[in-house]
Amino acid sequence: MLAFDDACSIVLPEEIEMSGSFQLVWEALHPDADQFGGVLVDSTAGHGFLFYPGDVRRTGVLMWQKNKVHSAAEVQCIRYRVDEIVWSRSLGADLDVSRSYSHELRQILQIRPLMLVQSAVVLAICIGAEQWRVVALSKEDGALLWSTDCVEPAVEAGIESADLFVAVRSDGTVDLLRMSSGKVISSLLRVADGASIQTGSAGVAIVDDTGILHFFAPDGKKRFQLQLTLGELDSAENRVRVRVDDVLLCDAGRLRSLSAQDGQVRWTVPTVGLGQVALFETRSYVIVQALSPPGVMVHRADTGAVIESPVFGQMRHWVEDNGDIVGPDRSGNVVVVDGAVGLVKQTLTAEELTVFEVAVSDDGRMFATAVRTQDDPLILLEFDLVTGGVLRQTELPAPGTFHLDAPTSRSVIVSSGVGVAVYDAGPDDRAQK
Repeated sequence: MLAFDDACSIVLPEEIEMSGSFQLVWEALHPDADQFGGVLVDSTAGHGFLFYPGDVRRTGVLMWQKNKVHSAAEVQCIRYRVDEIVWSRSLGADLDVSRSYSHELRQILQIRPLMLVQSAVVLAICIGAEQWRVVALSKEDGALLWSTDCVEPAVEAGIESADLFVAVRSDGTVDLLRMSSGKVISSLLRVADGASIQTGSAGVAIVDDTGILHFFAPDGKKRFQLQLTLGELDSAENRVRVRVDDVLLCDAGRLRSLSAQDGQVRWTVPTVGLGQVALFETRSYVIVQALSPPGVMVHRADTGAVIESPVFGQMRHWVEDNGDIVGPDRSGNVVVVDGAVGLVKQTLTAEELTVFEVAVSDDGRMFATAVRTQDDPLILLEFDLVTGGVLRQTELPAPGTFHLDAPTSRSVIVSSGVGVAVYDAGPDDRAQK
């Protein structure tokens, strides 16, 4: 057996338990969220990437005190269907922390997984006060492919489909990088604090501190800019979305679709909310959620046309399944709404459970997390889309909030601040009905 850190509980195939048709393939749990930086899972390759923060300590007394890296940050690649560490990579062991203030030490060597791309694991590690380093490691052996320094990056900074990454430098310069090489394609703009950056296949949208939206194509060329009318309580990152060929804006009670080529308005429609709003999207729909006063309006992404249904205001989040709008309502059930006409097609019920989160797999099956009481562990379940009931279920391995990652036909992955659990998706029982 491998000598995993005692702080991490690893469950491997010989310890697998069955619960209904869910088969636990792997779990890695940690007793303290401070000891765990996150996880990325490549279910196709059967690899899990675990991230562990490092530790910087101040030692000595009085004027002889000094800062020292006590332990480096670490990334482990686990082949999770067998008992095997593929590779392990330490980061930051040689970091110079001598000039850091004592109140900054807790943040230094914190680590954050960003994304998996074709050949690399992309992550960020804190190297100082408001200073981060984005690092790309080879999936195959953990070798360093490239690194670049920036301010704290968001997960959304990477655009896998376009091989792009957006880095904001300490002087406010926004650079567009080639993800495969780390090379700078273009320096887009210099921004002040308070700027918001949104990325998508069509390019990069930057809303500066004066409310001007600047849009750049994937080659770094500026396509257009326009002045927004955001109020002081508004957050630009909640109002702008970059899609495949357009940019969505929710501004001053209007929802607009702008061509990503030249900024020309494709359509504009009135929508809910003149104050704080949050903009969500699925493949076919745009959901505008007004926060105060509360309200929800659903639009078609191609035309902006409103889809009306009284249940939308009761839904807590939205996913799309073959044109249907799906999500849990405030009663703890899941409603399936026909996106064409806004009528409820089906209500899915998990007896004695309150559904927390819903996700649809790439083969159209519906999974969810649910809870009995606030103190109980979450339950992972799959709905039977024929009967509307629960097809299979199992308790998740620890209390707390687990996020249901996008499931595939092979695996269902749930992760939290203390670890990850991977389940075999089991057979698609619809083929047998």
